[in-house]
Amino acid sequence: MTKKHKTGFTLVELLSVIVLLGIISVIIIPNFTGILKSSKEDLYNNQIEVIKTSAKLWTLNEDNKIVLSENTSWPYLITLGDLQDSGLLDELKNPKDDTYFSDSTLIYISVTDGTYTFTVDEDSINASSNVITLNDERSYKVEINTSFTEPGYSASINGNDITSNVERKIYKNGVEVSSIDTTKISNYTIQYKVSYEGENGITERSIAIRRVKIVDTIPPVLVCSSCNGTIELESNNTDSYEFPTVTATDNSLEDIKVIKMGSFSSIIPGQKKIIYIATDSSGNTGRLEILINVKDTIAPVISDIAQSMDDSGSDTIFSYAVVATDSGSGIKEYSFDGGNTWQKSNKAKFVYSDDTTRTIMVKDNSGNVSSRQIAEFISKEYVFDYTGEQQIFTAPLDGYYKLETWGAQGGTVTSYRGGYGGYSSGTVALKKGDKLYVNVGGAGQGGAVSTNYTGGYNGGGATNGTGADHYHASGGGATHIAKVSGQLASIGVSKLDQVLIVAGGGGGAYIHNAGTGYASIGGSGGGYIGTAATTSGSNGKQGLGGSQTAGGRYTSSTETTSTIFGSFGKGGTPSASWGSAGGGGYYGGGASYGSTSSNGNSGGGGGSGYIGNSLLTDKVMYCYSCTASTGAATKTISTTNVSATATSNYAKSGNGYAIIKYLGK
Repeated sequence: MTKKHKTGFTLVELLSVIVLLGIISVIIIPNFTGILKSSKEDLYNNQIEVIKTSAKLWTLNEDNKIVLSENTSWPYLITLGDLQDSGLLDELKNPKDDTYFSDSTLIYISVTDGTYTFTVDEDSINASSNVITLNDERSYKVEINTSFTEPGYSASINGNDITSNVERKIYKNGVEVSSIDTTKISNYTIQYKVSYEGENGITERSIAIRRVKIVDTIPPVLVCSSCNGTIELESNNTDSYEFPTVTATDNSLEDIKVIKMGSFSSIIPGQKKIIYIATDSSGNTGRLEILINVKDTIAPVISDIAQSMDDSGSDTIFSYAVVATDSGSGIKEYSFDGGNTWQKSNKAKFVYSDDTTRTIMVKDNSGNVSSRQIAEFISKEYVFDYTGEQQIFTAPLDGYYKLETWGAQGGTVTSYRGGYGGYSSGTVALKKGDKLYVNVGGAGQGGAVSTNYTGGYNGGGATNGTGADHYHASGGGATHIAKVSGQLASIGVSKLDQVLIVAGGGGGAYIHNAGTGYASIGGSGGGYIGTAATTSGSNGKQGLGGSQTAGGRYTSSTETTSTIFGSFGKGGTPSASWGSAGGGGYYGGGASYGSTSSNGNSGGGGGSGYIGNSLLTDKVMYCYSCTASTGAATKTISTTNVSATATSNYAKSGNGYAIIKYLGK
């Protein structure tokens, strides 16, 4: 059989449930009511704590920061509306009566022993918020030292104006004051309170507050009366530059200190920014920027160009080292070819090609280029050929210079030659810019019958008189280098220390075709003593060579003075047409006596050379078939080597010659 399911309660069962529910309600409902009442109280207290916490957060905001005196008689006031306006709270409902907390609910903030206390005025929770009406805002920030006018207020209840009943008080940081002082930073609270008769005759009250905060949010104003636009300044003056005076004013009327940020020590040219700042006691910072355009328009200064030469190899190598300074942006690069190419190094080497000049330039980091300083690209040799006048040499660099001189040959008559010029050399130290005066001797003349000849340039003796069958010749001039101007004879013995080196000239040759015939070769110049002329006649009186102390005479001379004798820098002149003249030299060679056939008929002697100056080193003289000497001041070597081209250690035919050669430092 099948089993049937129940589909509902029986009457007995239903009655039993009802009885049971009644018993439960008797037990539970009273307890639930107590619990509910307790929960509302707890919720209310929680709401109060929420308000306190929000008030604490409100005071932590920098804009709401307050300063309270200890144990003030009246605390600082804010309202629930302030917290709501700050976004810290939404509307709160009072769980006790299911009404909303009034936005006029007061929160007291006080401090005791350094601890802040937040208290909610529970009597104001239900205070009316629409009885007192504040004109404009409830909270103001007023800049210090500006005016503040209270916007006003009104109060009404049920259409009745009760504004006159409103009690108004001003509190500064919790202390009651009579007015708002805007000259000092502080917090003010204006409290508006009114009591009125509400419904059922119950006295009610309304409270409103307005907060006024005296603040300083405006930074100091910095002023520079002397800063009109960008200041232009040369970079080399930055270290001594006096910065302009900057002053600061502030709405707080404080004495504000101005601080400068930035300096110009080791500054790089360009536009620079100097910042002045000033901070008031409220932490507001003002700033002023001054633009200074540091420019560099001054070119570097080249103080020295060291130069040296190396000709030991197949090429002559010149080395340069530039010493330069720059007062501004600093040296960037160097050029040794007039700006065509630039390099970082201040040193360079070049192979000598021609006697020319080299332009060296220095550039700084601002693009300024030094004025072109011309450094002579020194030739291996500075040569001085015969010109018939004085020539001047200027030392291009400090260093040692080799001096080489060749005297001129005496005049020649047909196959009888004039005496050769001598060779003298030595080394002297010179400073850049030192001047040397070079006089190159001219060759003597001769060869025509009954003709007078002038002496070679720089001291060659002249001939004197004419006569049939007389072929005479003048003396060759000396070549000398001195530190004073003038031909050797014009310098004179009083300035011997200014004469550095001398190469003597040769004497003139002579022929007389009448009678038995006489002929003579002129004496050669150079060496410490010039050579005498030769003669083929037994009665000839030939000219003798000059020495280191006196001019040459003639053989068998008895006079003590005579123009026939050589003298300082000048060869002798024969007394008549029966002889030839002496060569020029340190001391000139003597002429043939030449007055009659029995007292002449001969050539002139050679002039002496000179290397005795103490400034000269590595010195020596060469002369043709002459008397040798080993003394340091008279060192002479005899040679038979002769060349028309100036050749070291050779005697010279033709005109004289000179070479000055730079040897380096």
